[in-house]
Amino acid sequence: MCFDLHGDRHVTYLSLASVSLLMIVHILVGHLHFLEQERWRSVGAGIAMSYVFLDILPHLSSKQYLLEDTIGTGFGVFIQHHAYLFSLAGFVLFFGLVGVEQRLRTSQTVMVEPGEPHSAVKVLGMAIAAYCFLIGYLIGEQPDHRYEPVIILALAMTIHMAGVDHTVRDNYPRFYDQVIRYVLAATTFAGWLLGVVTIVPDIIFALVFSFVVGVIIIVAFLYELPVAVGERKYWFFVAGVTGFSALLLIYEALSKIPLSA
Repeated sequence: MCFDLHGDRHVTYLSLASVSLLMIVHILVGHLHFLEQERWRSVGAGIAMSYVFLDILPHLSSKQYLLEDTIGTGFGVFIQHHAYLFSLAGFVLFFGLVGVEQRLRTSQTVMVEPGEPHSAVKVLGMAIAAYCFLIGYLIGEQPDHRYEPVIILALAMTIHMAGVDHTVRDNYPRFYDQVIRYVLAATTFAGWLLGVVTIVPDIIFALVFSFVVGVIIIVAFLYELPVAVGERKYWFFVAGVTGFSALLLIYEALSKIPLSA
């Protein structure tokens, strides 16, 4: 069973519903009190890791094949064999930004309020906002490049970002509630809108996707996995991995489409 979603108005509505869900989480994460219990965030971390290994990495491999099939010269030849280089660039860039934020948070002398250094807020806020923009863009562009329903990407990213948002809000509660959550929701929508109104070649989508893959991996490792450390929390993590893996594999079996298609 194949799903040819190109040009289907219902796909746009589903895409809008998907990005709206992500925006709602950004805005209301402070009211999702169950996230204060580490076992539920451990489940979310398991879901994120399941999506990384069963969908994102196979999909990245397919993007490498796409780049290799592209005929070009100069830079075009270079990128044919380096989808993973773009992922590494995203990984290293965001890891560096988080390092800057943490250094500023511990060394800043002018504080906005106790525990909330102004420069650190700016660095982390801009980094997460750029990340949300790219996720929104992928949600908007996906129907033109993948057969997999966009809701699967949106569901995984919503659960992923719920854990990330909760951690950011823990570090900067006042700034998150007053500014950051609205910025994240706005940049997510802006990215989605750009993805919907523009049609880019598969190779451009492949490069953007490859870059975002690296960011997703480092963000998951920095903001989600640490909470799953500990015997009881580990088993909730395993439950998240098992449940979401089953969902992805059942979808693959029903659709007859490889997860990396």
